[in-house]
Amino acid sequence: MPEFEVVQNQEPVEEQEIKEIKVHYSHDIQNFMYATGFRLPSAVKTGAPGYINYIGCSEENPRQWSFLDGNRIKRVQESIATDNELSPWSTTIRIRSNVGRVVRKLHLCAYGKELPADEIAKLVRVWDKHTGNTDMYQFEMLKGEEIRDAYYHDNYVSERGNLGSSCMRYVSCQGYFDVYVRNPDKIKLAVLKEEGKVAARCLVWDGKYYDRIYAIDNLTEDTLREKCKKQGLVNCYAGEAGDIEITIKHFDFEHWPYLDSFCYLVNDESGTLCNFEPSGSYYYLQSTDGEAYFSNVKCSNCGRRIRNSDDAYMIGDEPYCGDCVRYDTVSGEYILEDEAVFIERTGQYTSEDNVTQIYTGEYELTDNVVELHDGEYAFKNDSDLVELHDGEYAISGRDDISEITLGEHRGEWALDEDLEEISGMCLKGEIDHD
Repeated sequence: MPEFEVVQNQEPVEEQEIKEIKVHYSHDIQNFMYATGFRLPSAVKTGAPGYINYIGCSEENPRQWSFLDGNRIKRVQESIATDNELSPWSTTIRIRSNVGRVVRKLHLCAYGKELPADEIAKLVRVWDKHTGNTDMYQFEMLKGEEIRDAYYHDNYVSERGNLGSSCMRYVSCQGYFDVYVRNPDKIKLAVLKEEGKVAARCLVWDGKYYDRIYAIDNLTEDTLREKCKKQGLVNCYAGEAGDIEITIKHFDFEHWPYLDSFCYLVNDESGTLCNFEPSGSYYYLQSTDGEAYFSNVKCSNCGRRIRNSDDAYMIGDEPYCGDCVRYDTVSGEYILEDEAVFIERTGQYTSEDNVTQIYTGEYELTDNVVELHDGEYAFKNDSDLVELHDGEYAISGRDDISEITLGEHRGEWALDEDLEEISGMCLKGEIDHD
């Protein structure tokens, strides 16, 4: 027999004693929380407005939950003292409502505030997925101007997931979709709608392939994917269907949308869209500002085609891609990556013609180095650099030099081979041994 907390409903709400009591959930909802990680309130306040408890799933409709309000809980409590004891789980006394409303009421009497609408919507969808109910979505195949409307974010169920962050959702992008609108025989849009609003969408090409899915959450994405598969469609996103060409009738547009898969328009007036990089010149259709980038050159170093010819780096008369060049901070021009040298001390790249390797193995600008007595080089401001008595340079701390302690050059440095030891170090022949 369940344990009950006595609720005193005879006094005005403001004078009731507010008590916290454990929320009782049916096994199916407990299993739902365990399987999905969702956590519903563990306790509610009995004196709160709209107090409910004994939360379960409706047996008549899986999209509804059932519960007891304060009055019906009181009836169950009072029945314990009679021969007519009621079970709080008896369907004859339970109230049914849709899942979202029950969750909203539950949070209100647990925390004094409602769960945000987006969170409620997410929980409802996970519940529907958990119970195998996806009938809340209407699957439609759109064409023409319907596609333009379906991209606009005001027509989304919610601005969540990758649907809510799509770069093509803005009103400023509405003029980019003419290629979809004008080619209904080749391009359609598969959508899932909830109460007339888009919850997921993906392009369908040539009646055979479905493209990248944009959805409010992973569960909705999976639902649309299954719908597309049942239509006999094959996923073409990220090259899963191999190399494909689609020919469209209308392609002379000033503005283009961002295309995930068929992003290459062959430059031969054939209207051929490819999901692979063609061998000849083409227009590259992955811009968020409606542009079509013209590509008619290849990198002179690696041989790859440069997707936007305007982005080619010119060295002399030759074009290069961004992966094959470095900015030379000394000359202020771009140079080939293979000819660039990194100066660790300053974090700069420059041409190998501008640098000298120093004794540490690093590189410095040639104007910033001095030659050492042994033919190596050092940075001119190296803290270990010393000038020898004869004007040459050396690195202090090395075994082949010492400080002069006697004679005219005392305090200066010299090579050990130029020194002799008397009662100190002096240059050879400078001090009489007698």
